[in-house]
Amino acid sequence: MDVTYSADAVDLDRPAYEAQAERPDRAIRLRLQPTLLRVKAGQTLGNHRSWSGVSWTLECQTAEEAIAVRLALEAFFGALGVHGADAVRTALTPARSTQ
Repeated sequence: MDVTYSADAVDLDRPAYEAQAERPDRAIRLRLQPTLLRVKAGQTLGNHRSWSGVSWTLECQTAEEAIAVRLALEAFFGALGVHGADAVRTALTPARSTQ
């Protein structure tokens, strides 16, 4: 599995602080929705489309917590690239009791 991180912004954390400043009394809502590259038959170029029905919404209490989520996601995707999806899922899934 190849994983590419495209953090090309100069100040990656600025949007989290701006979101906190815009609504200082509310949680920062962070939404993650994967997209899939789709290519129509007979074409060589495609478009990314949302993976319908697959999304996560996290409510972070502070900009620092949102930034910590970004860093955790960076580590998660790095682990996917090194170990593969099955190994990462197994490592992160608690063992079920056999009782």
